[in-house]
Amino acid sequence: MIYDSYINVKSSYSNDILLNAIPHPALLIRSNRVIIAANDLALKSGAFIGGLCWKEYKHCKFLSDKDKSTINTNGYDYHNVLSCDFCKADIALENNKSIKIEKKIDDTFWEIYWVPANEDDVYLHYAIDITELRKTQIKLEESNRRFKQLSEVSFEGICIHNNGIILDCNKRMETIFGYKMKELIGMSLLKLISLETNNKYNLNSNLIFSGRQVGIKKMELLLI
Repeated sequence: MIYDSYINVKSSYSNDILLNAIPHPALLIRSNRVIIAANDLALKSGAFIGGLCWKEYKHCKFLSDKDKSTINTNGYDYHNVLSCDFCKADIALENNKSIKIEKKIDDTFWEIYWVPANEDDVYLHYAIDITELRKTQIKLEESNRRFKQLSEVSFEGICIHNNGIILDCNKRMETIFGYKMKELIGMSLLKLISLETNNKYNLNSNLIFSGRQVGIKKMELLLI
């Protein structure tokens, strides 16, 4: 159904150009949740001019159970504004300030924006697919967690470095080199290993280097 009687502003040529410059699904929406403009990506996702944003996208999936029941029983009352359960449009319009949230919908992570427009009751609404970024961050966090678990039970000094600059290390490094961990982070490995070892090996190699003499025991540092 197209709600022509509730639209006072039609999609203009300039709006189409601006919205299509956004490389993500983007819409201009009134405070009553009627879509007044949409870019091609949003249209391909199911939005259409004159439709209700919560109805056209995911077909009311994010309405409360109470709102769904009311619509199923009595139909939609155009004077009763409904919203998705995560919608921040009213807050953005009231404070005239952009709002951003992150939400996982099905298997996709979205960064969702509500941006008040020049008109009092109109806002720009768009979403960025950040799934690959989040998956990479989750893998990195898991890798860091495993590194911490393994390194803290090791009898060797272990560090992660980038071109010889220490990014992270275990507590054993403190014992081997006599520096606190906060001092080791950001330090060059050239400061820790002997000149002979430095000349013999490339710092980017996964090798075990001899550390300084501690008592009668030669300590070792494992670079990864």
